[in-house]
Amino acid sequence: MQEKEQIQAIYWLKIKKIKTVKEIAIMLGHNCVKVQKYRSDGLNLLLEPNR
Repeated sequence: MQEKEQIQAIYWLKIKKIKTVKEIAIMLGHNCVKVQKYRSDGLNLLLEPNR
């Protein structure tokens, strides 16, 4: 997932618009495995320097 998509997914979860990995995957057009990997990596991916 690209950073923009990652931020969008975090936003959706924060406002409780989307509650499941499956819903996020559908909205972003990715498969559940890719979204789950991002979710398990957490915000660290977004907070890494030089991104």
